[in-house]
Amino acid sequence: MKNALSHRHENRHHRKKIPTGIADENGEMSLAAGDGSIWLLSDSLGVLSRISPASNALQTKIMVKPHSYCAGFGFHSVWVTNTRDNSVQRIDCKTDSVISVLPVGSGPRFLAIGEKAVWTLNQGDGTVTRIDPTSGKEIVPSTLRPRDREATLPPAAVKCGSYPKTRTDRFKRSTR
Repeated sequence: MKNALSHRHENRHHRKKIPTGIADENGEMSLAAGDGSIWLLSDSLGVLSRISPASNALQTKIMVKPHSYCAGFGFHSVWVTNTRDNSVQRIDCKTDSVISVLPVGSGPRFLAIGEKAVWTLNQGDGTVTRIDPTSGKEIVPSTLRPRDREATLPPAAVKCGSYPKTRTDRFKRSTR
């Protein structure tokens, strides 16, 4: 089945494929786990699907901004980057709705959650934005810039695509 999320049950020989869409025109998909659900960006028109791992069934579809790219879970919320309007959307898991939209740097493609913050890797301007999940504002008044091309996000964070390998001290404040 094309465009499906595969879930393996405890019985290794039984797999369930859940039909999905693709939210990115390049065919990349993003999913997150948390609050007893799997969260999947499933349509470029702006759909975040909530899937129950217990039943392998779609629980609900949440409307987010079109062209949302990366989903992550942390601080009792789902966080979703949007590369078109340079923002991060915060989704409340209890109400299944967007509760805030936060501005970040240009082209926030990836997301990490850890080290008491939500982090975005802004590929459009080569910056990293650190968001305080309590206030919804940047923790550092200016956007962070990696010192070199090898710098990544905090070691305890989970980011779309891979796991970071270096420490937060590899970043310095920008003097824009």
